[in-house]
Amino acid sequence: MRARFTRASNPLEDYRLSLITQVTRLRKNREGIVPSTDREIAERCRLENRADPAKVPEDLRALVPLAQRWGLGDDVARDYFLRRATREDKAQLRAAMKAHADRIRAWLDSLGPEGIVTPEAGCFLYLLEACAEFGLTIGKTRR
Repeated sequence: MRARFTRASNPLEDYRLSLITQVTRLRKNREGIVPSTDREIAERCRLENRADPAKVPEDLRALVPLAQRWGLGDDVARDYFLRRATREDKAQLRAAMKAHADRIRAWLDSLGPEGIVTPEAGCFLYLLEACAEFGLTIGKTRR
């Protein structure tokens, strides 16, 4: 018993945790509750990531599919896809963003703080964030 307490373990707490685990397992089986996987959560975020091309400047409309793919506002979902990106994905993103990063920044700056809450601006803002998380150096850096 003494050895058990020296490992910072409490028998009553162990029993309580065991009961909670068992009840949760039984509820999942009985009620059909299946916890979502990281992939399912990330895919759901990607499906909800919509931008209306009509609300994006004409010279950036070609980037809307790219923004919907990588510009996820949920950090966990974005990280999930970034970890699984291939070299080809990175090369495609780098090539597309090389010429447009400064234009995206200028457009987002022109919106002001109130305009960033639109889905379109959010997609492009998080697209720039994804590029930074990829480690891609594109366009001029902000200071």
